[in-house]
Amino acid sequence: MVGDARVILLYLSGKAVGEKLSEHISDDASLKKAGKMIKGRGWVEEIMLEKNQAIVQGSIEIDKSLDQPSCDMIRGILCGIYEEMTGEIIEANEEKCESLNDEHCEFKIKKKEFEG
Repeated sequence: MVGDARVILLYLSGKAVGEKLSEHISDDASLKKAGKMIKGRGWVEEIMLEKNQAIVQGSIEIDKSLDQPSCDMIRGILCGIYEEMTGEIIEANEEKCESLNDEHCEFKIKKKEFEG
């Protein structure tokens, strides 16, 4: 339960950060600018944002002792940014993670689908 609370807290905190960062993004190079802002704040060493994915290296959330993806704040930041840019509810699923000894963290970005 504590682990779930940590994940939710980090995600929601990140989402608020992403929404705030989006206030400074309004041009055609929005994703590139967002990546520079995330990197410039020291949350990652490298980041590449594209329409449907984000590649991250050197996230401050890397924890090799975990057996699951760990970049919940970064995931929240990405959702906040992409939601503000698209006006849609977004999911960012971490499919690769350096915590799991992957070469980089990889997030698939997509519009959230609702059932029913």
